[in-house]
Amino acid sequence: MWDPLYAQTFLGSCFSFCLQQRMFHVCVILLFVAHSAVMIMTKHWNFDLSGGLIIDLL
Repeated sequence: MWDPLYAQTFLGSCFSFCLQQRMFHVCVILLFVAHSAVMIMTKHWNFDLSGGLIIDLL
């Protein structure tokens, strides 16, 4: 089952790690992958979810 909260926590951890390691390009790639995964799994354009994900990570 797709759990947005789990994905958010996991991606947030990855994002923080990348920022600490100064690998911002990896963060950008992660963000695009995450966004694509959310779109595929929800099967519709849910701007609240993707927008919330980006805001939470930043």
